Amino acid sequence: MIKRLLLATGLVAAVVGLVGLVQSPSASATNNWEGCQPVVLESNARQNFVPFKKCVTPAAPTFNDVCGTENDTYTIPETKGVEYKVKVDGQWLGEQAAGTYPALGEVKVYADESAWYYKIQGEDKWTYEFTDVECVAKISYSVVCDEDSKEAVVTFVNSGDGDGTAKLNDEEIAVAAGSSVERRVATGDEGANVKIELDGKVVLDRLFFCFQGQGAVTGGDTSDVESLPVTSGSAIAGAAAAVVALSVAATVGGYALQRRHAFNA
Repeated sequence: MIKRLLLATGLVAAVVGLVGLVQSPSASATNNWEGCQPVVLESNARQNFVPFKKCVTPAAPTFNDVCGTENDTYTIPETKGVEYKVKVDGQWLGEQAAGTYPALGEVKVYADESAWYYKIQGEDKWTYEFTDVECVAKISYSVVCDEDSKEAVVTFVNSGDGDGTAKLNDEEIAVAAGSSVERRVATGDEGANVKIELDGKVVLDRLFFCFQGQGAVTGGDTSDVESLPVTSGSAIAGAAAAVVALSVAATVGGYALQRRHAFNA
């Protein structure tokens, strides 16, 4: 009887000791998960087999808000141990995998643990209100004489975020955002007129000569919102035309002077 009592007492002590080990994690049970501070689980028999959760810091989503609304997007990152849930313009979309998605209005992104043994630390909610800013074209022009072919080379460059149009001698030319378009106008020996319209306004209307050594360059820009000054471009074009005119006048004057000397002789 005494032996049985001692045996039972020993078994009880052993069981109590084991329970104590399970419910009170020792220092050796602490996990170093890449410098993250572990969080003790709630006390229940099932979860106590893993005394700590693994902490995870969610990567933040990104929001790409461009002009208009058609090309607005948000991007869900990939973070191990994290699932992202999304609401777009008041509509609950639920969990979304990593990737880029079209956006509209207000976008809310929530980070949640993907399993019970993960614990999120840091920011876990992001909200972004997408705008509807008008896409604007910003078109600049340049005119350069190609002396070899005797052509005025007209180049339009759109540095804005919206598509636009320009007119060259009444020809309407589409200039997409971020692109350039080139046209050529033959000047020959007689010269040719180059008329450029931007935003419905004439910004250049000049006669160009492309003789050897008489190349002309002009430039300016405008946008759909505000017509920018083109004084510098017009002044350069005017100066180039003036040089040509003076050259022609000097030639004619010199010829007339030679005729007078010949007549007087």
